[in-house]
Amino acid sequence: PVRLLVLDLAGRRVATRVGGHVAAGRHSVVWTGKTDGGLAAPAGVYLVALEAQGRRLGAKALRLR
Repeated sequence: PVRLLVLDLAGRRVATRVGGHVAAGRHSVVWTGKTDGGLAAPAGVYLVALEAQGRRLGAKALRLR
């Protein structure tokens, strides 16, 4: 199972972009800036976390509008 999460700086989940099983290989994902509830997330810095095989990789993302 793989999860790609968008989190605010407090670590709260804003959006889940991928959840479930994903075939091996390269993939791309687009976050449109909307929360899981369908609302526009405010501008600011967000954390993007990829969870797979018991590991977590993270990066920062900046939403401008």
